[in-house]
Amino acid sequence: MATDTDLLSAHDACSLEGGDDYVVKGGIGQLVAAAGRAVPVKLNHAVTGIAWNTLGRVALSGDWGTVTAARRIVAVPTSVLAEDVIRFDPPLPVEKR
Repeated sequence: MATDTDLLSAHDACSLEGGDDYVVKGGIGQLVAAAGRAVPVKLNHAVTGIAWNTLGRVALSGDWGTVTAARRIVAVPTSVLAEDVIRFDPPLPVEKR
């Protein structure tokens, strides 16, 4: 569990020594931010199409245009998937819809 170091008790601080747990200066959020610093992130970009090609690349499209890459992470609520707002090419298998 992550916490600010000023919230650690002396008992907690001693239990960290020699174990696999480490205190991250600035908090765990700093670690996550540093790890993802080189990863381009686009927020508030509604995706209306996801297409895979034979080269294993994926294209995401929306009103904002299209981006293509080898890998993408798209966070989509199940309610959006159920509404068929996103067009998949090839279509998702029935059991995934």
